[in-house]
Amino acid sequence: MTDTDTDGWHGSASLFRSTLAENVRQSFEGHTEGGVVLDLGSGDGSYTALASRYARRTLVAERLTGKLETAVRTPDAEYPDLSVEAGDPEAVPLLDGLLAVLVLEVLDDPHPVLARWTGRLAPGGRLLAVIPRAGSWHLRMFRRWEDAQPNPLPYNGLTADDLAQILRACGLRIVSRDTFHRLPPMLLYRFGSSALGRRVGQGLAGLAERLPVGGSYDAIVAERPVESETSFRAI
Repeated sequence: MTDTDTDGWHGSASLFRSTLAENVRQSFEGHTEGGVVLDLGSGDGSYTALASRYARRTLVAERLTGKLETAVRTPDAEYPDLSVEAGDPEAVPLLDGLLAVLVLEVLDDPHPVLARWTGRLAPGGRLLAVIPRAGSWHLRMFRRWEDAQPNPLPYNGLTADDLAQILRACGLRIVSRDTFHRLPPMLLYRFGSSALGRRVGQGLAGLAERLPVGGSYDAIVAERPVESETSFRAI
């Protein structure tokens, strides 16, 4: 990525986070308070805080523990008291909420992963999953960056329809489907670096949120029916 691309990416990341925060609120508020929420593929934990607002206890599942350790050690870390240690997935209690943001599309096969973790959702428990849309600017820019890495992550081509089918096969009910409409992040900076220029760019990006066409992300909320049974006991 160029410096301009990187600046635009960070600017758009802020807008993405604010939109995601609203999606998390709509998905979890009134459903997970007082319970346990797990952030699947949490990376550096940048989205975990959004889920933690609606849970008594928040867990993360991340293979690359170095990412979490880096987040803990940064001066402005959101989790200064967080300790990172290897955990036993089988010791995870029944979950009231499951968050999976921009992770399912890089798994070799998301079905068994989702089957394992959604199997721990208690009756009435909810999942919020967000994936990039094929051909979106997010995916194009991510692949440009990822392909330049020594060990690039794969892209499995997962679509919202594929994801919905997998979740139904896991015994979940689809509650809602949404699309994040977003202009390319570089546009945020096409109007200069002044406060006014950035407000113009952000205003256009906000307008793109309401456009009926296009879009860069798909969000799906799914729920385990209250009358269903899980294969795991609460611990």
